[in-house]
Amino acid sequence: MFTKDTWLNVNNPSIPLAVDVTGIWDTTKELTKRLLFQNKEDLQIAVNHYNMMRNTYHVVVKSTIDLWKLHCKNGCEWKLRACKRVKHGLFKITKCEEPYTYVSATLTQDHAMLNKKLIEHEVRDLVKANPSIKISVLRASIRQKFDGFLPSYNKAWNAKQKAIANIFGD
Repeated sequence: MFTKDTWLNVNNPSIPLAVDVTGIWDTTKELTKRLLFQNKEDLQIAVNHYNMMRNTYHVVVKSTIDLWKLHCKNGCEWKLRACKRVKHGLFKITKCEEPYTYVSATLTQDHAMLNKKLIEHEVRDLVKANPSIKISVLRASIRQKFDGFLPSYNKAWNAKQKAIANIFGD
């Protein structure tokens, strides 16, 4: 028999999660409903990585502190919606329709989704280990990690500056 107390405990957000959600999503797989991310930044990095690996592009429709909604830039049916859940404080993909049906006919070396935030996230450990690391080394590291995409010197330099600021403070 269930009591009022039992139901409160079932939905109690103060109970810690039994699973660490960091790094759960496999970058070779499709994004799906119910995937969890620690924060909005991790979600954005995963979606940008997903788009880069498929040579596709998205447009942000709406972005707030607790919501991120986007769709395919080129008109296919792909859409994604994620929001921060009050229950556990994680960002959860609540809507992910259709895998991409559009594939860009043009290949570029510097993908639009390869932005300063994504680059900074990927080179943070290199910069932390060696703050005077050369930009060419960072660019080569990104090229290796992202299957041949080479960020511009400017993007890599800005990402290094952002990483230094995040690691050592402004």
